[in-house]
Amino acid sequence: MAAIDDYARDIQRALIDAAQDEVFRNFIDPTDLETVVVDLGDGTQMQAQALKRSSVRQVLQRLIAAAMQAGVDLKHWICSPDEFDLCRKLANSFPGAVMRELHDFLRSKWTQATTVSLGAIVAFAQIAAALTVGKFLAILAAIGFVNKEFLELCGCPAP
Repeated sequence: MAAIDDYARDIQRALIDAAQDEVFRNFIDPTDLETVVVDLGDGTQMQAQALKRSSVRQVLQRLIAAAMQAGVDLKHWICSPDEFDLCRKLANSFPGAVMRELHDFLRSKWTQATTVSLGAIVAFAQIAAALTVGKFLAILAAIGFVNKEFLELCGCPAP
């Protein structure tokens, strides 16, 4: 599993992992995917399926809408000055650093939300799901910076 630092260095990896992630697959249409060539660094190449850069916005919109229906306002979490405050953070830091901060913030919010709503009864299931959720949150934090999608979502001024 790639870490958020890996995605900050190589956004294509996040797009490839999004195409494979079981959570993201729920929000990706077949037309949102493309085949890309990946250099393995040893002189060989392979093909992989990746989320198209041109489809990131639609996938994020579907995901945010589904989260809202489930009672989670991701846009508010990411954009609001009383939550993550993406625009202010981007004005004061590099996108890679903000991507890492956003990932940590989303993990914290996820933990708070599941602790409050699920309780001790499903603690075991929560632990089992944590690996999948962690990867999903890292991919989300990364692909939101493709084409400056989170800037658009939050209405941030151009840097």
